[in-house]
Amino acid sequence: MLFNLLGVFTIAVSFVDAGWPGNPQCYPAPQVYPAEAPGVLNPLGKGQDPAPVRWYNASLGQNVYLFPDVNFGSLVYLRVSPDLSEVQYNPDNLHTVFQFGTDIATEAPDLSQLPDGRWVMYISAVQINTIFVIESDTEDPLGPWSQYPNVQHDGQQIQGYDAHHLNLPNGDRYLTWSTSYHAPPSVSIIKLQNSSHAVPGTPLSAIVVPSEYYEMNQIPAGNYSYDGHTCCDTSSNNPYNAPVIEAPSSWIVGDTVNLGYAANYYADATYNTLITTASLHSDLLDPASWTKSPYNPILGSWFFSSTYGPGSGGFFLGPDDGVWFAYGAMSNASGLTGGPSVRTVRAQKIEWDSEGRILRTIPVNATRSIPGVI
Repeated sequence: MLFNLLGVFTIAVSFVDAGWPGNPQCYPAPQVYPAEAPGVLNPLGKGQDPAPVRWYNASLGQNVYLFPDVNFGSLVYLRVSPDLSEVQYNPDNLHTVFQFGTDIATEAPDLSQLPDGRWVMYISAVQINTIFVIESDTEDPLGPWSQYPNVQHDGQQIQGYDAHHLNLPNGDRYLTWSTSYHAPPSVSIIKLQNSSHAVPGTPLSAIVVPSEYYEMNQIPAGNYSYDGHTCCDTSSNNPYNAPVIEAPSSWIVGDTVNLGYAANYYADATYNTLITTASLHSDLLDPASWTKSPYNPILGSWFFSSTYGPGSGGFFLGPDDGVWFAYGAMSNASGLTGGPSVRTVRAQKIEWDSEGRILRTIPVNATRSIPGVI
């Protein structure tokens, strides 16, 4: 009741029932990792959909953080800085690395390094509901990039958005992405032969579908657009009007593949971050290999830090050499639809249990203000 009186979303009560901090019946305190971001100012800055990579820049002799970004039109950027607190905050860190020939409504770029040292980015083309591919020509991520064929499975372009490149230690490559809004909602997966094509004869599988109460919030009915681009028809005319599962990310701990994803509507406070896991030695294309974490949601809205809708992020090595998670969130309980608010990027440490499953945590407190953010 306290949450409702304060105007905070109802699902917060469900989090407590499910074992949110303070309920020892489900998850005792040691299984909830504290909110920590030592030496880093939060929020990092305005933004959304972070997919950071820490990279050792040999010419500088130091680690730098690479945050891919877009303008929701035709441009692709990299934010680059050795300082995690400054990479998203300082506009001087923003570099244009590629421009598509037409306005495709760029969204949610995913960055990773290839075995030969070059880089690949998967970029959602919201305008046509598919995934574009660019690769760097050299090992320098700020050097020239080239466009490759859009992602294909069995000769057909895949349909969806929020692609994430999953690289295994043995060199096997997979691509995960979301099919929500235009098809039954899922996180789907293919095994890659190269950056643009699936291995011939291998399946395209839906490995995450909404099934739990914390994944079932449908977005408000209507027609949505991205800066003028028709995006998401959620009216009764759309046969796929359903809960949203999106924004896959990953981190491997020992023999456990942690696949993160976000559920519900990104613009309100029910948006959250979840995990499904599989053995590194299992068939990752088989939905039966994947098990939703008992710690879900691993990150949800938290009144006490004024953080709402934390999700759509990426795992990376932080300044202390530990594993961190960067994500988008809002500071207004009514989200983007109920009042003035913008998304900001926050980052904090994560930890895992003895089986390599990422633990639940709570959002970090803000340690600085961001101009224009309520």
